[in-house]
Formats: sequence, C-alpha cells, structure tokens
Amino acid sequence: MLNGIVHPAVRREMYKALLRAYLRGCWAVVLDVPLLFESGLDTLCGTVMVVAVKDPVIQMKRLRERDPHLTAEEAENRVRSQGDVREKARRCEERGLGKGVVVWNDGGKAALKGELDRVMREVTRSSPRWWAWLLLLCPPLAGVAGIWNYWRNLVINRRWKEKEPMAKAKL
Repeated sequence: MLNGIVHPAVRREMYKALLRAYLRGCWAVVLDVPLLFESGLDTLCGTVMVVAVKDPVIQMKRLRERDPHLTAEEAENRVRSQGDVREKARRCEERGLGKGVVVWNDGGKAALKGELDRVMREVTRSSPRWWAWLLLLCPPLAGVAGIWNYWRNLVINRRWKEKEPMAKAKL
C-alpha cells in the first residue's frame, strides 16, 4: 500500500527532474534505481549501467561492512530482495554495445576507477555531446529520439522475457 502511494509521486518528481535536465542542456542524467529492470524504468534510459560483482561473497562482505548491524540472514534477505546482480549484468550486456554497460567492482578502489574510466569512454563514444546539443536545439527531434529509444527498449525487454525461460529450462 505504501509503495502505491509513494512510487507515483517519486516517478512524477523524476519526470520533472528529467525535463529540467533536458532544458538545461545536460549531456547525461543518472538514475540510481536499485530495481531499475523490475520497475520498468530501464525503458526510459539511453544507456543502462549496472555496477556488479562476480563473487557473491564479496557482495555480502561489503554489505555487512557497510551495515554492521545486519545479521547474515538480514543481509542475504536484502540482497535477494533486489534480485541477482549478476543476472542484471547479463541483462544489461544483452542490450548491446553502448546501450548497456557493466562496471565490475570485484577489486579495490583503483580497479573500480579503471573500470569507470573504461565504461565512461564507451558511453561517451555511443552518445557524443554534439548529439545532446542537437536534441536540445531541435525539440521535435528529441521527441522522436525519445519515442524511438522507448520503443527499442520495449523490444529489448520483450526479447529478454522470451529468451530467459528458455535459458533457465536448459539448466
């Protein structure tokens, strides 16, 4: 019931913030949404970035270090409630070059910085600043690009949903 009250208000504010960012000519907007795929908000994104670890032990260890008050069971429940990050990484990579990027965060801070630099080069290559300026200066083109992006993401999600049961059935 609480989600039914809060989520529509949060989405309205998010849409307003996206519009303000567009009007200010921002090159990119970051949506930090733990349940991005589950909420369907990935359909709004030009590029989806997932920060993931390959080793679940590292993920659990970091969570327990960040929130030492959590028991092992509570930490596991929290991680499970947001879905498997490795599956989200596969889903992100499935979007294709420049449309889905994964930041692997299994190492230390220096390794993470290297990964972020690599990923941002890829994102910048797939969405140059001149494109953002063109969309700002030509709102009808921005509308068409937004509709195209939304439709393309719906198709990507439909393919993923069709393919996933078949992949799980092979296991």
